[in-house]
Amino acid sequence: MSTYFDLDWDPDFPNPWWLGEVECETEAVDCRIFTYGAPQKVHGPLTIPVTDDGTALELTFAAFSVPVVTREMGEVFQQYAPEAVERFPVTVGNIKNTYEVLNVTQTVDAVDRARAGFELWKPEHGRPDKVGTFLQLHRMVFRRDIQPPHVFRIKGWEIALVVSRDLLEALKARDLRGNKFRAIEQ
Repeated sequence: MSTYFDLDWDPDFPNPWWLGEVECETEAVDCRIFTYGAPQKVHGPLTIPVTDDGTALELTFAAFSVPVVTREMGEVFQQYAPEAVERFPVTVGNIKNTYEVLNVTQTVDAVDRARAGFELWKPEHGRPDKVGTFLQLHRMVFRRDIQPPHVFRIKGWEIALVVSRDLLEALKARDLRGNKFRAIEQ
């Protein structure tokens, strides 16, 4: 039985809404900062345009896989991993005071490189800033000796959002829909 799960959107969920990039009204912000696995400082109100109307979700992803949650879902993350999340209020389309950008601030060197399937960035790929990090992670397998928080990002593959079984069950208990949880081997 897996202890950790990769959290993602469900491509089979019918007619979900699609969100654009997170924007700040008072300063230029590269919205990818919310996927770096590090604390962030943002000064000013955040907004996200709805690029395609559809069903509003309690936990969804804006452009560049930035997690966006309802305040209630944000409270669940905060309850299980207060040291690992930051919550930034955001206006989504014309919906105010309901949603938050969820910034997961911790990364864990969790991948068991002896058992996982992956490719690393190399100098010949032309991205010296990424050399040695994961170019692709085909088969996610975690080290057995880790004791990570209830939510984290994977060092070298920060795009993944990982939750514990306990947090997964708490999210599901609130009728979470539109998401997939893929078990991670350990």
